Amino acid sequence: MFAAVYAAPDDDAPRAVLADALQLAGDPRGELISLQLAPRTVASEQRLKTLLRKPAVMCAPAIWKLLSVKSVTFERGFVARGRLSAHTKTAWRDATGAVEWATVHTLDLGSFAGTGHLDRRRGREIRLRALAFIH
Repeated sequence: MFAAVYAAPDDDAPRAVLADALQLAGDPRGELISLQLAPRTVASEQRLKTLLRKPAVMCAPAIWKLLSVKSVTFERGFVARGRLSAHTKTAWRDATGAVEWATVHTLDLGSFAGTGHLDRRRGREIRLRALAFIH
């Protein structure tokens, strides 16, 4: 069911089906998706705040490892925005080409401009990873 969401990231129907299945399984991601698909209320806003206190549970680890946690925004139950942050080679490898990026519509690449504080070799390595990732 996740594959259906990633195959059609602009369609809410697969998200609603996934939300129902996850809620039946007791998975909090189902509630998150349902709440973000529904019209907002004071009660739903409070519940969303609670659910998003530990958002790593709510998304794929492959993309989570490459994002700055404080920059992430969820829309309709999935990561929609975030800022890339230079991490380990493994994180870059796992995130490059990950299907979970399908729901991300805004990605801040600002951390790549901030590699000047690194030594030349390390800065070059990060820029090469960034180019491979973007490609």
